[in-house]
Amino acid sequence: MSCVTLRQLGQHLAHLRKRAGLSQAQVAAHVGVTMETISRVERGVQWTDLAVLTGMADAFGVSWRELVAVAEGSDQCPHDAVIREIVSLLSGRPLSDVEFVRDMVAVILQHERKPGAMARGRQPNE
Repeated sequence: MSCVTLRQLGQHLAHLRKRAGLSQAQVAAHVGVTMETISRVERGVQWTDLAVLTGMADAFGVSWRELVAVAEGSDQCPHDAVIREIVSLLSGRPLSDVEFVRDMVAVILQHERKPGAMARGRQPNE
């Protein structure tokens, strides 16, 4: 199985931006980030947070589903279905809810990185 890479996601985002007839500068202004951030995300050299992706979807006039539909019809990572379910649950929620979920996930992941910490019943590298 192959997973979607940051580069593939970036190419998809660039395609959606161009289809919407927007420049990187226009998207950056709409989202509240620098044009360099949009460029780096589209080139696949930088990941961004859910708030920026939410703003990009809004700017492009697309749903979350379309924004993340990069791997449509291709082999997907086993966890892609779970990620799509999470995105679907967050779709249409206020930005404060999306940011809250992002912050919770960050705290959980930081906890798991601490020496000796392990998620419920999971083995390392599972």
